[in-house]
Amino acid sequence: MTWQSFEMRVGGWQVHSLTGHTSSVCVVAFSPDGNRVVSGSADTLVKIWDTRTGAEVRSFVGVRGVW
Repeated sequence: MTWQSFEMRVGGWQVHSLTGHTSSVCVVAFSPDGNRVVSGSADTLVKIWDTRTGAEVRSFVGVRGVW
């Protein structure tokens, strides 16, 4: 499966559609408190997102081999 954006859903309802990667999203993980989600992509970007707003908090460029 190839994703360049992904949706956060709660109880079947779309909460946010997170867009910003230019290649396949390979890994997604939530923080223990549920306030952040991290996405890693084949575009060598790792992005941190705010789960309440869907806003990108930070982006790391050139990350390779973390999955």
